[in-house]
This record gives sequence, structure tokens and C-alpha cells, in this order.
Amino acid sequence: MKYKKVMIDGVEYNCLTDEELEDLKVMVAYEERKRNQSYKTADFDGFIHQRDETINSKTEK
Repeated sequence: MKYKKVMIDGVEYNCLTDEELEDLKVMVAYEERKRNQSYKTADFDGFIHQRDETINSKTEK
């Protein structure tokens, strides 16, 4: 995956296209399921929502 550089107001940012972002989300979801050894079929949107809730609950503490 190659990051594109965008400069806005003198600050350089790494950017992804929509397709690259979706690929990254799928890759992260697969790696997490692989690490947890939970290879059962899961609804991707539900998985991301559950993961976001987990991350948010950890940051609130």
C-alpha cells in the first residue's frame, strides 16, 4: 500500500483512497480474528462497530 502525500497549509499528510481504506479495514479485521483464533464468519460492519466500542470504552477509563 503506497501512501499519497498531500500538503495543506504547509503540513504534509499521508492519504488513502476509499478503496485503500476499505482494504486496510479488512486486513485489520482479518488479523485481529486470526490473532484471537475466531475464524467464524462475521458481519464486517458489526465487527468494526464492536471494535470501535471496545476502543472507546478503553479510552474513557
